[in-house]
Amino acid sequence: MLDPLTYPPTVFSIEMLAFMPAVQRERAGFLERLAAYFSVPTPRRSFFIQAGKKVFRPMFEVLGDPMHADAQGRVSDVAFAVYWLELLTRLGIVRQVPIAVKVLARLYSECDDQGIWSPAGLRVMPKSTNPVISHYFPLEGPGKSPAQRQTDVTFRLALIARLLGVSLNVV
Repeated sequence: MLDPLTYPPTVFSIEMLAFMPAVQRERAGFLERLAAYFSVPTPRRSFFIQAGKKVFRPMFEVLGDPMHADAQGRVSDVAFAVYWLELLTRLGIVRQVPIAVKVLARLYSECDDQGIWSPAGLRVMPKSTNPVISHYFPLEGPGKSPAQRQTDVTFRLALIARLLGVSLNVV
């Protein structure tokens, strides 16, 4: 049970802050604390929020790192990982969160020499069961084309690279 006096950040507050660079500059110390907060793994035990007599499973609260990556940077939910990496990049703290660096390096290592994300064994488009990113992923509708499986993640990785200041050669 989460303490009622605890106010963990929500995905909405993080996303709002990510798109407000003026506030980020004003609150640089807060962003450093946020980077330290996201460097801590999410608790293994699930937690609940009590509202009156009802108990709810939290959907939008963030306790630590929500990507759930292993030591090699592999994630089970690629769509959410790319969403989270973009938010951390927009906040300017992606390099301060160790697991985010590993996941980002892993995703970039799965790109071919043209920069297209093409991991081994990609048979279907990555899907997410997380309702938080329903507005974010996928960018295009369903399709059977092999290229459509790669479009979203390739675009997001290019956007992250651009936000990080990496030069891109668009062909």
